[in-house]
Amino acid sequence: MASAQAIDGPAALHWCLRRNCSLTPRQFAAGLLLPFVPGALIGIGAWLAGWVWVPVFIVVVLGGVLLAGVLHGRHASDREVVVLDHGELCIEDHCADRHACVRLNAAWVRVELPEGPRGLVLCRASGRAVRLGRHVPADRRADIARELRRALLQQADGPGRGSARESDNERESVDECAIESAVAAPPRR
Repeated sequence: MASAQAIDGPAALHWCLRRNCSLTPRQFAAGLLLPFVPGALIGIGAWLAGWVWVPVFIVVVLGGVLLAGVLHGRHASDREVVVLDHGELCIEDHCADRHACVRLNAAWVRVELPEGPRGLVLCRASGRAVRLGRHVPADRRADIARELRRALLQQADGPGRGSARESDNERESVDECAIESAVAAPPRR
């Protein structure tokens, strides 16, 4: 899911590129804990009946389920945040515990469309290259590249004037399912 949002006035834009998760964290935790109740009851019953290896096996299996859930949960909030503000393009990558931020001069950024059906959007400036769009469906990455290119051109030409360099293809409206435009508060850090 990607969203372009105006922040700090008309000159700043913010995109949050993240996975479209179907479960909320609370629903995921409830689904993860669901096998623990019957497993614990079966383990206690087997232990009381004298079958000591059944509870040990249940603890090992449920421990594996819990470990898988924790590892999945670490990456559930992975995202890329792109902020275009006052001549600077900031690309932040949030992956589990890691956070990386690359700042590029917006006047020199060149946005390249993904190569091939599974390629990532490439932003180049001053000898640095940043790939983005890992968390966006492959068929929507070209839309993200066009929207980012359009925003860079509009900022270079000045707010509200549009760009004479935009092609007719780039003026087409972008599918609202892929990119949502709305006014919002600045991203939390």
